[in-house]
Amino acid sequence: MNKNQSLTWISNLKDLRAIREGWDECVSDTHGDIYFCFDWLNMWFQHVAPDAALRAVCLWEGKKLLGVLPFYIRTFSFLGLPFKLAGLASADAN
Repeated sequence: MNKNQSLTWISNLKDLRAIREGWDECVSDTHGDIYFCFDWLNMWFQHVAPDAALRAVCLWEGKKLLGVLPFYIRTFSFLGLPFKLAGLASADAN
């Protein structure tokens, strides 16, 4: 990272929705496919992982969004012990 770049964390879909335009522009600029765009991730969280928490790290250069790496976090118990599982959002969450 250079001195003009910074990282921010997002932890809810509302805040992620606020950067939607910049995110989709970033996907288009890098010739990414549908699985990297905001609409796909939004639908994925609603239908595949509605009980999962969102965490996304965003890379900025000034006010330009360079990339977003979204994760999901699920809490579950095994043998009565609590665990948290993190994974790349839009991947298989089961």
